[in-house]
Amino acid sequence: MPLKLLKTSAPGRTSDHLRQLVLGVLPSYKTFADPLFGHEARSAARRTWASASLRHVTTRFVLTPKMRRQLVQLQRRRSFDQRESIGEPADTIVLPAANTSSCKCAATMHRWFAYALAVWPRAEWLGKTEDDVYVQLRA
Repeated sequence: MPLKLLKTSAPGRTSDHLRQLVLGVLPSYKTFADPLFGHEARSAARRTWASASLRHVTTRFVLTPKMRRQLVQLQRRRSFDQRESIGEPADTIVLPAANTSSCKCAATMHRWFAYALAVWPRAEWLGKTEDDVYVQLRA
């Protein structure tokens, strides 16, 4: 199941100013192998499902420092459309890389949930999906 949720607070404690769902979009296995695929997947998500203005959903795209460096190198080598930046929009965070050569996806997921709990401690739900998944969020 691509979408993982973690309940963080008791039911009925959500007020209108709180984000009920904080969704982390983590790199898929394919993105770890091909950072350009991840860039294109994040761009597609921003043009489609992530652009929906749902009041109680916060979406963050997660990168590792190595992915960020690879994207900068790709930007230098290729001529990208000037309208499409390969930089880091405000909805993107860079989390420290895992100290392991195996289980990168699991380690990145662990770091996402630790980060999300620290940044949004009062969110009712924390979620995780991957950048190669189309998410249908209902209001």
